[in-house]
Amino acid sequence: MGLNFLYCIIWDKHPLQIVSTYKYRFAQVLKQKSESPKVVKPRKIVIKTEKKVFKKQPVKQLKNVAKPVEKEDIQADLKEIQKEPEVQGHIDLTLIGRYLSNRDFYKHSPYYFALAESNYQGDDFSIYGGIGFQSKEENEVLLINHLYGEYFGDDYTFKMGKMVQKIGVMDYFSVLDTLNPSREEFFYDSQLEIKKIPLWMSSLDYFVNDSLKLTAFIQPYDAKHQNYTGPYIDYLLNQFIPEYYKEYFAQEPLGEELFYPLYQDAFVPYVKSEIQDKGALEQIYWDKLSYGFVSEYSDDNKKVGLLYFNRYSEIPMIKIDQNLLDAALAYENEENPSVALADYIASGDYDLIKSVEAFRYQQFGLYGETTLKSFGLRAELGYRDKVPLFNAYSGLATVGGAVDYLFSSVYNVLEMQYIYLEKYQKNAYIAMWRSRFSKQMLWRFSWYFENSFIATQADRFDEYSMAPSLTMSYKQTDLSLQGIVSKNNTKTNTVSILLRGRF
Repeated sequence: MGLNFLYCIIWDKHPLQIVSTYKYRFAQVLKQKSESPKVVKPRKIVIKTEKKVFKKQPVKQLKNVAKPVEKEDIQADLKEIQKEPEVQGHIDLTLIGRYLSNRDFYKHSPYYFALAESNYQGDDFSIYGGIGFQSKEENEVLLINHLYGEYFGDDYTFKMGKMVQKIGVMDYFSVLDTLNPSREEFFYDSQLEIKKIPLWMSSLDYFVNDSLKLTAFIQPYDAKHQNYTGPYIDYLLNQFIPEYYKEYFAQEPLGEELFYPLYQDAFVPYVKSEIQDKGALEQIYWDKLSYGFVSEYSDDNKKVGLLYFNRYSEIPMIKIDQNLLDAALAYENEENPSVALADYIASGDYDLIKSVEAFRYQQFGLYGETTLKSFGLRAELGYRDKVPLFNAYSGLATVGGAVDYLFSSVYNVLEMQYIYLEKYQKNAYIAMWRSRFSKQMLWRFSWYFENSFIATQADRFDEYSMAPSLTMSYKQTDLSLQGIVSKNNTKTNTVSILLRGRF
């Protein structure tokens, strides 16, 4: 049962990266077939002579790359990478609007987001900034989306501010990439500063040589964006537990007439109130710093990295009444828990939430990617020494892998994440097969179709869903008709319209 709770959080909050690294994976194959010049690595390059050191400014990495492309598109991108920095003072504006038909489940529909970005390039430093406007659930907010600076030394780069830092190599499901939470509304967006929530942090990159880079991170704890207690509890109480005990909720008379009404009307509000009263406030805590180190080796054919993070947990340890826990876990032993649970809730004499305790955990990871002929191969290994279960901690081991392949006119990505919970000796997995067809021209518009097939399994649960999308593009404006179709969790099914423009 604890595995299911953990699995819900991993699925809801950390699936999370979609910034495709196809340029790295397929550029080597294409370079053998063309005369495109060598790709410059997106970092400071130090050219040493006998007496002088000359510094080249790092070229800004392309952000809008989460898409399959044909050979001509990649060659154009390779040339774009080597261009001089953009004219200072230039402003990029991104506008997004989305409407979802199932407003009972997607209560934030419709939502709108606008981002105006600019940058300044100095001799040995750069400044990047973005002002965002968000309208969601009739709440309108103007915010500093990101604001950070970079300083380039002889053999190091220092960054500080409100920014996004990607860790690892997985595009969709990464347990290692925990520095920035995701905006759920923008799961498939290609811009990191839109898909992810920029947070305050600093990083120092030290270049040992042209292949080896050492990075150190420091990040204060942002309780507003890094505290997942609210969404976690809401998911458990309103989706996971009703689904987990659905056989007993439907039984007569204890389930449908007594147990479920008591659960919804008394139990759920009480639990939410108790946890909120004992939880953290929405502010930034400098005394709860997270820190980490990454060592990364890269050359023309591969990239390998090692990481260590010491972090303040995004989910607290919630200790509950042991009597309630014993009754609830009777289901694990194929016993009927509804009688004991109904009596417990009906009595009204209980102290359900004993405490909500914060803690720190250590994260270890290994990641790498390479190419094999026309295939891109990626992998991540991770171990976390503490994850919160019911009144206990457990270690968590994860193995992620991915294969990328451009077959004819279809770009395919297959990713899987395997999760093992030590305390209960149980496992779970989530996998996605994503396909995108090449663009086809019709009049002045280009069209393309893509689809994601997702499969999940954990303990007593299995789920299968599809997310097809048909997009029409004109210059920098996209209009998409999208859908979500789930086999078991049908209340999430919806049709949506997405309008996205970049100017």
